[in-house]
Amino acid sequence: MVAGSLVFVVGSAGTVDDVPETATPSLETSSIDDSNHAPVLSDPPNVNKPDDEKRIVVRFEDDYVVSGEIVDDDDLPPDPEVTAGGEYLVIDNHEEHDRRVVQTMDDGEVATTDDGRPIHVSSGDDPNLVVFERDSHGSITGTESLEVNREDGTVWTENDHSLDVNGAPVEYEGYDSYDLTLEILEANDPDEGETLTVETEIENHDWGHAHDTEAVIRLLERNGELASSNETIDIDGDESITHTFDLETRATHYIANEFEIDVADGEAVESQDVNIEAAGAAVSITETTSPTIQGDELEVTAQVHRYGDVPEGAVSYPVSFYVDGSEVGTEIVGLSAGETRELTYTYETDDNDVPEVDVRVASDTDSSTDQVDVISREEYEDNIQASITDTNIDELGSSGTLEVDASFGYDGELPAGETTFPANLTVDGTFEDHRYVTLEDGTDTQETFSYDRDATDPPITDVTVETPGEDATVTFDRDTDIAFADVTDPAARHEPLDTTVVVTDNGESPGQDTLTIEIENSFAVESNGTETREIQIEPGESVSEDVTFDLTGNAPPQLELRASTSEASTATTVEVRDNEAQFDITDASLEGAEDPESGVDVVSTVRNMGGVTGTQEVSLEFDGETIHSEEVTLEPDEEATVTSEAPASEEDGVTHSYGASTDDDSAASTATTGATGDTLGLPNVPGGATVAVLVASLLGLLLAGAGVIKYRNDPAAVRARVRQLQNAAIGAIPGIGSGAVIVQNDLPRESLVRIRVRAGNDVVFLEDFQLGESERRTFNTLPDADRFEVGAGVDDITSHEETFGGETDQVGVILRPEGITIREL
Repeated sequence: MVAGSLVFVVGSAGTVDDVPETATPSLETSSIDDSNHAPVLSDPPNVNKPDDEKRIVVRFEDDYVVSGEIVDDDDLPPDPEVTAGGEYLVIDNHEEHDRRVVQTMDDGEVATTDDGRPIHVSSGDDPNLVVFERDSHGSITGTESLEVNREDGTVWTENDHSLDVNGAPVEYEGYDSYDLTLEILEANDPDEGETLTVETEIENHDWGHAHDTEAVIRLLERNGELASSNETIDIDGDESITHTFDLETRATHYIANEFEIDVADGEAVESQDVNIEAAGAAVSITETTSPTIQGDELEVTAQVHRYGDVPEGAVSYPVSFYVDGSEVGTEIVGLSAGETRELTYTYETDDNDVPEVDVRVASDTDSSTDQVDVISREEYEDNIQASITDTNIDELGSSGTLEVDASFGYDGELPAGETTFPANLTVDGTFEDHRYVTLEDGTDTQETFSYDRDATDPPITDVTVETPGEDATVTFDRDTDIAFADVTDPAARHEPLDTTVVVTDNGESPGQDTLTIEIENSFAVESNGTETREIQIEPGESVSEDVTFDLTGNAPPQLELRASTSEASTATTVEVRDNEAQFDITDASLEGAEDPESGVDVVSTVRNMGGVTGTQEVSLEFDGETIHSEEVTLEPDEEATVTSEAPASEEDGVTHSYGASTDDDSAASTATTGATGDTLGLPNVPGGATVAVLVASLLGLLLAGAGVIKYRNDPAAVRARVRQLQNAAIGAIPGIGSGAVIVQNDLPRESLVRIRVRAGNDVVFLEDFQLGESERRTFNTLPDADRFEVGAGVDDITSHEETFGGETDQVGVILRPEGITIREL
């Protein structure tokens, strides 16, 4: 094989004996023709070219000669045909050979090696042309492919056997032809003194190698060439390379408007516009403090870069700063070639600069402009955001440190990219802590404020984090329940009135509070009618306080006790009686009279309607004689039942008298044996009081609405109430208007209810009554007053009171298991 040889390709693959024919597209020819390389053949050696499927050709892929019927036209150079003595060669059947052989197209002269072997197509799909190697018996032992010698284009076997046709060598005449094209990929725009760099792609479309080919880059202006640079390139057949051309610029080259690339002395030429900057100082604003707050300093940072390398050495450039067209300052900057300096200019903004200013930094050869937003201080403060994210109130005891976590942010673009502002912590309106908060990079900032509490401090109601802009407040739940647990009721004049007040804290904040317990009627108390206690309250805990008031002889029939803290209050009413026992007969009966044979008993119920515990003798009478006496000791409102067997007739129809008496009261009636029921006579007037006195007392009772209590079927209780009213000081009572109190019982039982209406210090209505389940009662009792209170109490439910204005026409009282609701209808 000859080193550096070319390869030829023939047709499509097939067997040696039977090769199918395939159509092959026509081939283009090159127009290259210069003194540096052989031209591509543009005219064939014969008038007619061989059929595509029979021709013998060379391909780009390797140096082998192949059959044109097997290879693709895309693998072939423009004129790929192989010749001998100017004749085209084809592969075809021949009468002297069993297999198809290479021969001239017109005369059918067979091509052979220098040792006489003909050329065939390799078997199978291999397009290579080969000569067979045979042993001494003529059997085929191998094949040799055909190669093109790149030095002269002649064809040889791999084992260096030459090929000819009747002495004319087989050769590829386009072995040294090439066809070049050029494309400019990228070019820079240098400054004077810098390098013009042009990146290109050069492609060889033919088979011959273009080695040591001349190429030149030229810098042009309208009147001709300014500068050029020559180079050589190497590019093999059917190859593409990327090549960069460099040209050093000089002073005055800024007048150039175009550059040109020329390869192979006009073989491939391309040009492109170019812009070369004159040497000078380029200016670029790199940063501004935008937005800037009105009244703060605006800063502008600029880079000044000397471009171009002429003249040599350092050059001084004046660089000026302008705001809205007015020069603020100028700085002289000395720069060497390629040097960059950073300059910072400042300007103090004022009201006239809102909402923006135009800034410019300029040298003699360049300038840069920008716009800076200037926001008012009011807008800046409005953009500051604050929120309280957490507190340790649930971990705080009676003393300790309250910690408040807060988050701060800014709604919008941060002035100058960073801002600092003050933030204060106030607790219930009092300043307690301070921080300076810095925001940057558009992220929120967290801060923790603290407040050291003292055990005597009141519960915290709210905490606020204050900023120049938004404030953040957290309000803590203050839910306090107050109840009277034990009250001396009824109480006696000249005796102690004891009560226990329970304060329960259902809120979030611990602390010290003041509990006030007072009696509204100051003249009813011997000394001070108001007691105050400092109590320590903790969330979820209760505190009890015991208080005693010594009542005077002037205490009215009803006293209101009120307990209050800073957050809640409650009230209850206590009945006041004389400092003596009052034993009233509340019931007397003759049991068994309907069936006297089984025995008859005189039974009496006695209640102490006085204000103190007492002991009296209770006597039972039957038919005018005392049949039983018994000493009974009763506390106020305590009852006792006394029973004695009566010697009654066992016959029906006999009428007996019976009764009972105490030191304060007596009751008498009659019953007939065998009859059903009995009647109870009117009670005797106690203490020898006259009927006139009783009527007057009852009239006073009606006039003093504050003291009215109804006891149904209980005349003894009425009589005792009259005595109490006789001892009370009755003041002027406001008139009763047309407004009504409507009471609804939603409790699942009958209940004893007390309703009170009060105007100022005067009780204008007080009523105790039984109210059945789901029963409703209406009382036209609202006073003609600018302000009045309606209160209610039920059995074991804590009493409650609400205040209303004079325009209120109806007040509803609803009794529920969970409590009493009093509201305007």
